[in-house]
Amino acid sequence: MQVVPSTLRLSGTNQTVTLTCSIPSTATVHSVYVMTMSRFTSSKPYQEQTLALADVFSPQARLVSASEGGLPANSATVSGGFTQKSIQVILLKPDCNDAGMYHCSVSYDIGTSTKPVPKTLDDYQNLTVTVPPSNITMSVSPDNEINVANTTVELLCNAIIGINIQGAKWTWEYNDKIDGWRTYTQDSDIRMDTPTLVPGTCYYRQVCYLTLVLALADSEREYKCTVENDGDKDSASLTLGIVNEDGNAPIQTSSTQSHTLTPVSPTENYSSTAGTMFDNTILCLVTSVCLMVLIQTGP
Repeated sequence: MQVVPSTLRLSGTNQTVTLTCSIPSTATVHSVYVMTMSRFTSSKPYQEQTLALADVFSPQARLVSASEGGLPANSATVSGGFTQKSIQVILLKPDCNDAGMYHCSVSYDIGTSTKPVPKTLDDYQNLTVTVPPSNITMSVSPDNEINVANTTVELLCNAIIGINIQGAKWTWEYNDKIDGWRTYTQDSDIRMDTPTLVPGTCYYRQVCYLTLVLALADSEREYKCTVENDGDKDSASLTLGIVNEDGNAPIQTSSTQSHTLTPVSPTENYSSTAGTMFDNTILCLVTSVCLMVLIQTGP
């Protein structure tokens, strides 16, 4: 029996899983009696669920309907049968509920019609389904452009963590702008909510928090959270606002002062010069008159 792929990473649409059950090509088959493809359900009550079969009443393989305990309508296709000595089932809409152990069983005879040798093929293959971490978002509360040193903010990351909730691992990092990304090691500042099942799916979502007492070094510093599970990971980051001792915005100062010079038009310059000359002329006349008076009235 073959299951392709044996590990399905759910990451989009148009994914399929192909299940093939075949009599060995080296066998000299005289008669085939029954061929079945089944699986053991992954949820309680655990039982074997027949997906497809071919028998003496219907040598061509057919899917078992949902009403008979098989697959939902339009969720799979089947091909093969006695003539092909194989059954192939293609799961068209696989999800994490399809994970589990699959069973191929074939009853047939080898040899001749006078000396048949009964044979039974029983083979089992496992299908593993994983959901990678995804849809991660990050936020900070309060989200201020200007922060005060020694006050507290809370960083929050929300993500789909996959199926294996015990395998999810969260990591927080910060960029110190000198050595690059560094791991935040104060585990007491980190907490996580209990994972919750996403409605209508088989995977979980979780929220992780980092409680941070702001230091001046956190001014416009970038923080990043990462969640890893089953070898896959996803991350998000954000940059904090400015951190000051008093919470005020820094004042932009400049040592260069600018001066605006208003140009003087030729007309204005001429008027100013003419006025000055007129004033000087009057002053000279007054001075001359005063000197003449002094001379005439002298001793």
